[in-house]
Amino acid sequence: MRDRSLIIRFEQLTHVPGWIWHRTDLEFLCLSDNCLTAIPETIGRLTNLRANALTSLPEQLANLPNLQKLDLRWTNLTDLAATSSCLAALEARGSIVLR
Repeated sequence: MRDRSLIIRFEQLTHVPGWIWHRTDLEFLCLSDNCLTAIPETIGRLTNLRANALTSLPEQLANLPNLQKLDLRWTNLTDLAATSSCLAALEARGSIVLR
């Protein structure tokens, strides 16, 4: 069985390799920590990509001193107010929180 996850990090990619767009079975794709400035329209071929199914966050996230960015845009968080103090603490120390 073929793995449905692909992680390519810290490779200094300046463009997404063309062979990735043929992996239409992918459910998870991580290209973080590269040098990408754009994602081509061919991303539309990856129709099986999924978002995280998070419904809550632990308050202990505020205790992670090296957390630079927390991206919550594609989650199923239903109650951000319940974690607002945690998120506020992260933002106060300079972390980027995308909602």
